[in-house]
Amino acid sequence: SWFANWVQSKSKYSNRAILEEVRANAADVSRRRVLMFDSEIRKGEKHTKEDFNDVIADIDKYDEYCAAHPKYKNTRSVMAEGHIKKVYEQCLETDDFL
Repeated sequence: SWFANWVQSKSKYSNRAILEEVRANAADVSRRRVLMFDSEIRKGEKHTKEDFNDVIADIDKYDEYCAAHPKYKNTRSVMAEGHIKKVYEQCLETDDFL
C-alpha cells in the first residue's frame, strides 16, 4: 500500500542519514589519529612499522572520505599526512623503527 511504501522510504532515509553520520564520525576519528600520530613523531617518539601501517590506513580512509565529500573540511591534516609519510620513508630507508 502507499502507506507501507511511505514508511519504508522514510526508514531508508533514516538509515542512510545514520550511516552517513557514522561515516563522518569515522572520518573524524581517523583525522584525530593522524594528527596525534604526527604530534608524537614530531616530539621524537619512535613507532613500529605496524604503527605506521595503521596510521597510513587511517590516512587512506580519511582521504577517501574527503574525496567523496567535498564539503567536508580536510585541510587540518594535509601537512600532518605529508610529514608522516616522509618520516615513514626515512624509517624504511634506515630501518629505524621501534
